[in-house]
Amino acid sequence: MDVVLSFGDILLRQSDIRTLDATKWINDSIIAFYLEFLETVKYATGNHPYKTAQIPSGLNILLSTPHIDRMTAAYDHLMLRFINPSIVHLAIHAKENPGQFIPHIPEAGNKEIVYFIPLNNSNEIDHSEAGSHWSLLIYVKSLNLFFHLDSFNRFNAKQAKLAAAVFSKVFQSDDDDIPLKKQHHTSPSNLIHLDVPQQQNGADCGLHVLLAIDTIAHHLVNHFAQKSSHHHSLSESHIELWATSLDISKMHLMREELKDLIYGLQYS
Repeated sequence: MDVVLSFGDILLRQSDIRTLDATKWINDSIIAFYLEFLETVKYATGNHPYKTAQIPSGLNILLSTPHIDRMTAAYDHLMLRFINPSIVHLAIHAKENPGQFIPHIPEAGNKEIVYFIPLNNSNEIDHSEAGSHWSLLIYVKSLNLFFHLDSFNRFNAKQAKLAAAVFSKVFQSDDDDIPLKKQHHTSPSNLIHLDVPQQQNGADCGLHVLLAIDTIAHHLVNHFAQKSSHHHSLSESHIELWATSLDISKMHLMREELKDLIYGLQYS
């Protein structure tokens, strides 16, 4: 077997690692791995086996982990959910009951729930890896709004619209009391396309997605960790500010840093 790392429910093989080589389109497994890492290690407060792993030092792109005290304070008011891209693909293309694919969400009470939903443009039901472009959908439940972040001139606008329609039904079925926001002036639904920094080549779309997820999750934790009560709610302007101000100046380093992270976890 050519398995490089078994991490939670994710198996990474040499063929997956090779998609981190320059000019390659990173695949579902790499994105699924990093979301699993964010949810169970970087933005987790529990005792995951890798929580004390020797993460490589000196990473320039992968943001530092918020202090455990800040995360504990934030999670009194916030819940972050990172959805595996294969689950996203299955839900979007399901002929009925797409909610069956979405992991059960624990009772959140009055907490804000923010979902990170990676999208690709594959239209092949059984082959999500057949796509050629990644983008990101973020859903803020209290606002009942989807935000689409696309690093290639809204290339995935059609997929974002489809995904927003599917996930709207899934998420709203969990809570019939969500206040509906007025339609945004540029969209026929509760979907907002944000003007985010654009990729500089044809291969870095997946890296933009991972950087956006990590950066915005980091901002969310810091925002909700504040003691004043007005920090315990979100507005459209918060997501727009954090998304449009992504720092992509060191994007060229991210592929090697992800490899370092994977191999660092392998030997932890």
